[in-house]
Amino acid sequence: MSGRRRAALLTGRALSVAGVVATLSVALIRYTGIQELGFRMMGIAAVSVALTGLAGLVAMAGVLLQLVARRRPTRWTWWSLAGAALPVLLVLEMTAPALAGAVAPERATTGTPFGVVVQNLYYQHEDPGRSLAAVLERRADVLVLIEFTPEAERILDDRWGDEVRARYPHQWRDARGFGAGLAVLSALPMEEVVRVPLTEPAVRVRLSVGGVDVDLYAVHPVAPSDRWGLLSWQHDYRVLVDDARDASPHTIMAGDFNASTGHRAFRRLLRVGRLRDAQDAGGGGVAGTWPSGWLVPPLMRLDHVLVGRGIGVEGVELLPHSGSDHRGVEARLRVPRS
Repeated sequence: MSGRRRAALLTGRALSVAGVVATLSVALIRYTGIQELGFRMMGIAAVSVALTGLAGLVAMAGVLLQLVARRRPTRWTWWSLAGAALPVLLVLEMTAPALAGAVAPERATTGTPFGVVVQNLYYQHEDPGRSLAAVLERRADVLVLIEFTPEAERILDDRWGDEVRARYPHQWRDARGFGAGLAVLSALPMEEVVRVPLTEPAVRVRLSVGGVDVDLYAVHPVAPSDRWGLLSWQHDYRVLVDDARDASPHTIMAGDFNASTGHRAFRRLLRVGRLRDAQDAGGGGVAGTWPSGWLVPPLMRLDHVLVGRGIGVEGVELLPHSGSDHRGVEARLRVPRS
């Protein structure tokens, strides 16, 4: 064997091993409590699908190099091929709900229709009016506005005050700086408004939809981006999971959850509350919502509309980039679910 082929063979074997080791490392972080030992681990868990896919490409590149160097597969090659299959299987498991929805979207057609839009306005937005205009154009029945700042509130009232009051006569607002503010604007009657004791403002409003009570949680758990943030995030998810445990089938949780399905606490919330992501059920695929506006598509799906088993999903759409660092989500829903 020539020196060049030997180098290719050894490189291929090294890439195969590296791909498998990386896959197992990411899986360990995704599926165990080790992810909550630090905010860096939380970041890895958030993008575990992308990292596992990348590890799979590295492992497959190793297999191809071995085949180039040794035109006949060896035992090493077959083991490397089996290792390269591992990240593929894990990606399929991680994205199973989204893939199932893409193949057979729910498309509910019975019951009273209504729409919910979630948009993080980004508290450092240079022109929050741009994102507000994009949201208002959707004419959804309920708007959940995250990082609702005093500036965003002033722009909303100055530019669209009469229109917004006429379209959304039922409102709950808590405008704050530094990303803590939140607002719910509703064309549907709000029959009950209760604050949810998260670290930052959150609320549960009871909506009347075609004579059926629907509990809408508008939430924004703290981002686990440092030690304090991680502790607050853990507290917020304990509260949400406790609320979800006794939630009715006609429950919606909407907002910027600062979590993806890579996080165990978020998966527990879905499981305990028997909730499903409208983006999955409605055939929205695996697209992310953050960070928006970069050259590459968003890697994390942090913004969700989660629905109980008593609510049908007619469709879902990610809003175009409007200057915020998050893409908004519009869910077209129906109640009661057929």
